[in-house]
Amino acid sequence: MSFIATDLASSYQKLLERIRAPAWLMDGAGRIYLANIAWENYTGRSLSNSQPCFLWDLFSLEQKEITKDRWQQNSPLKKWQNNYHLQDSQGKYSLFNLELELLTEDRDPQLWIGTAYSRTGQAIAEAKLADYKQKELKLQSNIEFVRRIVESSPDCIKVLDLQGRILYMNDGGQNIMEIDDFARVQYAPWLTFWHDCDREKAIQALAIANGGEIARFDGYCATAKGTPKWWEVIVTPMLDENNQVQEILSIYRDITARKTAEETLKQRNHELNRFTYIVSHDLKAPLRGIANLAQWLAEDLGEQVSPESKQHLDLLDRRVQRMDTMINSLLQFSRVGRQTLATETIDLAELIAEVIDSLTPPADFKITYASLPPTITTKRLFLTQVLSNLISNAIKHHDRDTGQIEITAQDCQTHYQFAIADDGPGVMESAKERIFEIFQTGDSDSSTLNTGIGLAIVKKIVEQEGGKLWLVENTPRGCKFLFTRPKTPKI
Repeated sequence: MSFIATDLASSYQKLLERIRAPAWLMDGAGRIYLANIAWENYTGRSLSNSQPCFLWDLFSLEQKEITKDRWQQNSPLKKWQNNYHLQDSQGKYSLFNLELELLTEDRDPQLWIGTAYSRTGQAIAEAKLADYKQKELKLQSNIEFVRRIVESSPDCIKVLDLQGRILYMNDGGQNIMEIDDFARVQYAPWLTFWHDCDREKAIQALAIANGGEIARFDGYCATAKGTPKWWEVIVTPMLDENNQVQEILSIYRDITARKTAEETLKQRNHELNRFTYIVSHDLKAPLRGIANLAQWLAEDLGEQVSPESKQHLDLLDRRVQRMDTMINSLLQFSRVGRQTLATETIDLAELIAEVIDSLTPPADFKITYASLPPTITTKRLFLTQVLSNLISNAIKHHDRDTGQIEITAQDCQTHYQFAIADDGPGVMESAKERIFEIFQTGDSDSSTLNTGIGLAIVKKIVEQEGGKLWLVENTPRGCKFLFTRPKTPKI
């Protein structure tokens, strides 16, 4: 049965068993390789490699040599049909209508299917044969459909035996692996393509697949010509009709571009960490020096400082403080997205109360929050930063000593929607488009410590978690900042 592919042999056997009459598969030399139960029951024979069985072994002595000669002369035909007496398990002969039909014209050796219908059941036999042919055509069509899908796949698809030897590789896989001659790697151990820790992953994946489960891993494996490649690998078992692992399917997907991007991102993060170090040490150190010099100058001059000079020194001190605040805010902005934080279930009202208490709002400010979801699963630090910035802005930019701030949160099935509304002066129309940009403020007074980076930090945090941030006018005055938080945030 070596000339019939293993995966097709099982399918052909199932088809033969659907035929009630004796049926078999044989090669162009007349040797029978597969037969159904009806054939074995009638002939009393079983097929084996040690005792080959030929078609004419079942004929009477008068028909045996004649049939053999005719077959050798006419086997190039695609169809053969005649009446013969076939010997049963008891040595008796009965008349059958014998039909032979070529299944594989384009391969060598050829594959023929044979059926033997009793003359008494000819009509039934013809119906059975028609049904068989229809199913055979459908099977051939399905096999060809699957073959085309596999061959056209850009992924590298391999079939391994249970020991991990490579039996098959699709054309797309040979191209991407830069293999010019598959025969050079056929039957080679699959594990030899992996090295170091990736080899351990491959060993474990093969063991899992042999146990009937699916395994996945990422690994590095250069092509046959040495081109560096990273792969996402799926190793899955192929089961037979008894649900036993027969072979192993290994699928490689090229993820070199993704791995390269990850390495580039790591390098850029390293550069950003270096930048953060420079900012926090090399820039802040001279800034502290300027502040100290201004303070020493004021102390040394004492009463001799003129009102104008004192005003200049005060302005210098405020500018130094503003620059220090800008540097700290810039560092905070650069860290957003580079922190790995776990989610936790928190009491929302309790968190808002803690934020308000940390801001120490003026006594005449009224801050309300009610009808909140009792608990929320989130990253506490991120939500604290967002609420703290928005509530602080509402207090800091209010134009009166008294004011009202209302905090609300709604459960919107897939996400939560928060709103912080105030009754302050609102945001100028000209500033609404740029208010969320870094170093942009809603006013033009540069003498304050406002750096214009708080809302940029809020926007970056909200969007990093998969939410949205926007601004609307409040009624009758003021503004309202709204942001959403998905219930299943990005990890």
